Amino acid sequence: MHKLLLTFCRHPWLVLGVIFIVSMLASLQLDNVKVQISADDLLVQDDPERLFFRQVTDQFGDESVILLYLSDEQLLAKDKLAQLNESITQIEALNFVDRVESLFSVPYLKTIDGYLNKDPYLHSIPDTPDDAAGLLSSASLNPFIKKTLLSDDHKVMAVAIVLVADVSAFSDAEITHALAQITEQLETHYHEVFTVGFQHVRNEVANEIRKEQGKLLPFAIGALLVALFLLLRQLVDILIPIMTAAISILWTLGLMGLIGIPLNVVTSMVPILLIIVGSTEDIHLLAEFRRGQHNGMDKFNAIRQMAKKMGSVVALTFVTTFLGFLSISISKIEVLWQFGILSSAALFLNFLVTVSLIPAVLRLAGEWQLDGKSRLFQSPDVEPASARSFFIILKKYRWYISAAVFIVSIGAINGMFSIKVNHNPIDSLSQSSEVRKQFEKVNANLAGLESMSIVIDSGIQDTFLKIRYLEQAN
Repeated sequence: MHKLLLTFCRHPWLVLGVIFIVSMLASLQLDNVKVQISADDLLVQDDPERLFFRQVTDQFGDESVILLYLSDEQLLAKDKLAQLNESITQIEALNFVDRVESLFSVPYLKTIDGYLNKDPYLHSIPDTPDDAAGLLSSASLNPFIKKTLLSDDHKVMAVAIVLVADVSAFSDAEITHALAQITEQLETHYHEVFTVGFQHVRNEVANEIRKEQGKLLPFAIGALLVALFLLLRQLVDILIPIMTAAISILWTLGLMGLIGIPLNVVTSMVPILLIIVGSTEDIHLLAEFRRGQHNGMDKFNAIRQMAKKMGSVVALTFVTTFLGFLSISISKIEVLWQFGILSSAALFLNFLVTVSLIPAVLRLAGEWQLDGKSRLFQSPDVEPASARSFFIILKKYRWYISAAVFIVSIGAINGMFSIKVNHNPIDSLSQSSEVRKQFEKVNANLAGLESMSIVIDSGIQDTFLKIRYLEQAN
């Protein structure tokens, strides 16, 4: 490893040129990096239950539904229904919509003059409030409408927007934005109007991931800058870890865009991980370089000592960390597999950048200093009083400290058995999330958007064409 570090030191401009070219190529892939939140990522790969679920959905279909939620004291007022009917027509014209189910389309089975009539409930608009109340009462007797399209108190009505089978061709942001534009015109007619579905949840989580990246990355970089400034006080030593982290993040995002790994709740942690974990090799190398300078060596000899003493240490640190994160990819859960592959690849890229960029930059600018007083080597032969006092306290109270660690460990082990697994995407939203509040309103007044299918397979042909078997299933 030390020979490799010295090779990079002897050809600094070549190293910088290669890093620049690769960085430019990686930047071209940034537009291909997608934020994707999918429940399928939480499933176990090649699980028999997953394969069975796919068979069932292939046979019976798997419809994705968004609800248009309408709340008002007078749901069936003429002006409201006129605007609602117009909005439904606009929704039906959207490319990602297969059909729309509402009181305008659900058949109202009744007999008129001895003939069966199946006109929809809102085939004609009620003329009076009494007619509207009677229509709502009749609709609530229909089990396909009660708690699905109409609440028990007749103050909440829903419109089910059934999406096309290949809805994945449309982004969640595109779907939610298009529906919001259409339903906005209903807000002046109804007390409360909103559309809600799992597309809204995924879009909300994706937006939160983008916001958190914008908040956490500057915070992590700032914390690293402060730590390096307080410890080293060297201009190059402050800039190099930031440079290696930034380049590594750029290369990692470029790799994600190239091979199609999306940013999700788990993989979004990788950029922060690179700043925290990836900076350890930088500090090891820089500290040894400054130690050589402090001992009177010139720039090149200090780099030579750095390569000789820390090359194998840095390599071993990388290998153990790399294998640790790579082991996560053994998991059959897809999102963990993605994280294991991506994090280990990111650490590998960070290692390449570190061992190539640091020798090259130190060769060109190793003598640059902010104030020339590195805090690590200000008093190399004198043990700091604070450190000495700390170890004296540890030795004096070692039994109390050991007992405290033991008690905390017992409590932690006990808490491990109380950990619960929760895959509900709604719970990933904050308590103040508007989408979460909308889901809670739907669940409180209607049946909600989550459902469970029961598959009955008799193994006998035409079983459920016979009434007695249908009665048993009922």
